[in-house]
Amino acid sequence: MILLVFINFFFSSTSHNGAFKNLQHASNKQTYNDTIPNWITHLYEKDSIEFTSDGTTTVIFFKRLTDSTSYCLFELSTGVCLQTYVATQKYEQKYKYLNIGEECDEELSYPEYSQLTYKHDSVSKAIFLTFDTEKASAKYLIKFQNRMVFKKGYDMDNVKRIHYFI
Repeated sequence: MILLVFINFFFSSTSHNGAFKNLQHASNKQTYNDTIPNWITHLYEKDSIEFTSDGTTTVIFFKRLTDSTSYCLFELSTGVCLQTYVATQKYEQKYKYLNIGEECDEELSYPEYSQLTYKHDSVSKAIFLTFDTEKASAKYLIKFQNRMVFKKGYDMDNVKRIHYFI
């Protein structure tokens, strides 16, 4: 199953600055320059992201929707994980954000590995999300202290895996 996220959803609720009406209609009337402006780069630098401890952020996409609203995609790289977020802005200030991608180095000693990937369609302002989970086959696992662990000699590199896509 694929989850579809529409960017205009992020603007549908009331903000600190008041409610916005029919942004999709307004964004269809005007064309804006979509180069990444300096203010958006500074808005999502490492020090300004409240949920980062280590890593670097890079804005990879920017789209102005109206004269006061926009959205961007930015990546947070920690060296172990690459997380991608879609973020919306009102009046050049942060509004909302959502994690749309998370790909981490696989830890082979864990019997389960998951990742979140996305496909961005900037024309329709849509993002398609896919959750991919791999689990080790139960015949390679034992229960230890209320969790499943590998039997001696096995890890995710040498067992049969079961894939789940959502």
